[in-house]
Amino acid sequence: MKPRRLVCVAGVLILAVSLCSAAQAQKGYMDGYNEGRSLAVQQIRPGASFAGGFFLGIVYVAYSLLADGQAPSPAQMQSLPGSDDYKRGFLEGYKEEWKRIRTKNALYGWATEGVLVVAVYLVVYAALVAEYSYLY
Repeated sequence: MKPRRLVCVAGVLILAVSLCSAAQAQKGYMDGYNEGRSLAVQQIRPGASFAGGFFLGIVYVAYSLLADGQAPSPAQMQSLPGSDDYKRGFLEGYKEEWKRIRTKNALYGWATEGVLVVAVYLVVYAALVAEYSYLY
């Protein structure tokens, strides 16, 4: 009875190892796409996009909407494991997420600039109204 048990355990272990290696080998487009997006989130500097939107306004927002996202470095692309589909998905996911985050932060910077301009205008207007109201 012990040899049967040993054969069953060995068979289960071999099956488990082969299923795990098959799952690893079949990383496809969507796996690469999701991993590319997560890496872009880790590597982007949102402050730079915010500053671009704040100081350059609509020009930088238009640039962030029209320009492609930044690609990962060639060293990162060469070190990627997996098939060509995985690498293509990784590249597209990285670029799309980079562009999305850059555009979002540029819009936040532009909106902040607009709010500050309106606030300064209202303060100046209130000061002028208060100054001229004493004359009458």
